[in-house]
Amino acid sequence: MPISDPVKRKEYHRFKSREWYLNNLEKCKAKSKSRADWNKEYLREKRKNEDFYKKEMIDSWIRRGIIADDWNEIYNIYSTEQNCWCCNKLFITKKDKNLDHDHKTGEIRAILCTSCNVADRWIKLTEI
Repeated sequence: MPISDPVKRKEYHRFKSREWYLNNLEKCKAKSKSRADWNKEYLREKRKNEDFYKKEMIDSWIRRGIIADDWNEIYNIYSTEQNCWCCNKLFITKKDKNLDHDHKTGEIRAILCTSCNVADRWIKLTEI
């Protein structure tokens, strides 16, 4: 017998879904874990591909409001740079490197280490 009241129907389906989930908890957890493991492996393999990493970086810069005429040139400079432009610290991992930009204009200023970027040392040096 169908339930005509939409509120009661929603409650009934919520109850039945929850009941099914609790009865099949192990199966649900196993499926969720296998999906998560597959996704981690998939992304790990994909990130090994330099083109994928390049597209991911450029997309993140665009989302942050950075403006550039030639993204390939910017990425090539960014990827080959090995030292901070402010303190000359060697970049050990990709996460150490930041593309500093003016948040008002979107103009790129420098490639900095995380500590210089956070401390705004670059801005203070250029204002002097």
